[in-house]
Amino acid sequence: MTPFLLFSLAGFLVSFVLGIYVLSLNARNSGNRIFALFALSISIWNFGEMMMKIVSSAESAVIWDKVASALGWCFLGPLFLNFILNFTKKDQVLKNRLIFFLLYAPSFVWAYLKLFTGWIHSGVVHVYWGWDVIIEPGFALYSIHLLLLFSIGFWTLLQSWKSSESKVMRQQAIVVLWGVLIPFTIGSFSDALLPIFGFHFVRLAGVASMIFVAFFAYALGRYQLMQVNPTRAATKIIETLPDPLLLVDAQMKIISANPVALKLFSYTADELAGRPATMLISDKNNTFAGEQIDSLLPYGDINTFDATIINRNLEKIPVILSYSLIRDITSEPIGMVVVAKDIREKKDLIEKLEQSQKSIRENSAPLNAILANMTESLIIENRDHEIIYANDAARSLLGPILGKKCFETALGGTAEAPVCTVSAVISQGGKKFNTIVADQKSRYIEILGSRFINPDGALQAMEIMRDITDQKITDDILKTKLAELEEINDLSVGRELRMIELENEIDALLKEAGRPPKYHGA
Repeated sequence: MTPFLLFSLAGFLVSFVLGIYVLSLNARNSGNRIFALFALSISIWNFGEMMMKIVSSAESAVIWDKVASALGWCFLGPLFLNFILNFTKKDQVLKNRLIFFLLYAPSFVWAYLKLFTGWIHSGVVHVYWGWDVIIEPGFALYSIHLLLLFSIGFWTLLQSWKSSESKVMRQQAIVVLWGVLIPFTIGSFSDALLPIFGFHFVRLAGVASMIFVAFFAYALGRYQLMQVNPTRAATKIIETLPDPLLLVDAQMKIISANPVALKLFSYTADELAGRPATMLISDKNNTFAGEQIDSLLPYGDINTFDATIINRNLEKIPVILSYSLIRDITSEPIGMVVVAKDIREKKDLIEKLEQSQKSIRENSAPLNAILANMTESLIIENRDHEIIYANDAARSLLGPILGKKCFETALGGTAEAPVCTVSAVISQGGKKFNTIVADQKSRYIEILGSRFINPDGALQAMEIMRDITDQKITDDILKTKLAELEEINDLSVGRELRMIELENEIDALLKEAGRPPKYHGA
């Protein structure tokens, strides 16, 4: 085996392995697929040249030359430019079908001319390293076309390196630029320029491919070139999520779980992998009842519901389960992301609150019954003059007053001067308040109020009201009668006093006349 054969063999192997590896990193990414085709074309080119160095007949050499060209170097230019446009996020121009056609159509023309005419190569000649092609004028035109496409790609990479705001993108661009520029320059000199001028020089495609692979291997390891950054970022985000997260496939089998989920379920990653997700649901929830992910479609791509999960220790844990379906490029569901929100503490607090409320209701039931059946009207008013409680008697007296301001009821008053207990008590600086007001219905209401402070420090007032209209009317009538009687009495007393005065005057006159007194004699 000659060293020249090793060059082509090494170029074939490393290019093929690199293409397969990049494709395996993310086969659904268009950039990875295009690069894999580009590497495959280089691999086929090297393989064809390797066979030309092995075979002994000219006919066999011609066949392998056509394989190397039609499936290899004829498509290097458009595949390279397509990859660079995708890599630099400028491939939207290729969405135009005409531009896409113009990019790849010349390669099919070169392949046709190579396979069925002698316009590019007219045959082969035996040289010291094996077989070499006989150059024709069409090869120069192909070389110019190839140089043009690679130059556009180099210029695009250079612009991306100069203008990108991402440091990683700039570093990746410069590595790709040098990784392709160096082998392209070597290959152009040995495989194009020298043959055009009639020199048969050993082809250095194998060596050039090794340089190409070395640069890309460095970029893959150092800058994670051709690997999906969002995936790496998502993986780190998932690992640091505070809530348990599961990745589930289309058969409802667990693919992976983040550390929080492993801790909650008390399983290791290997123990959960491949197990049905339904094993973690303790209650028979209809949403997760199916064995295929299609059973979730009626519930929507995204859904949230209450559930109870069970861990390895058979501990039942209340959670809020949320899932989101994952679809492929054909919109078919291929899996889902499940997030479980542990609500044990929240549920404990809710249960304690419900118990407290139940206890309060039980303890306050007798008091509420007493207040509700009081014959006197009772209301409670807060500091903002809002009525927050009214018993049945108060509602019968004043109507639907709950939630209203005290001055918005039949009691009257204004916001500036409300006839309300709290403000009155505060203004007087006391703790109790007693007044009688005439409401808007010409009724007389007696209000007896006292303030109190809630445990939370809120100042409120309790007011007991009585309708004393009838009593007021009766009192007013009694006052009128008493006034009349007093007036009559005053008249009677005055008349008696006048009679006494007249009698005294008569007795005085009789005494002066020497006669005995008539009314008040001794």
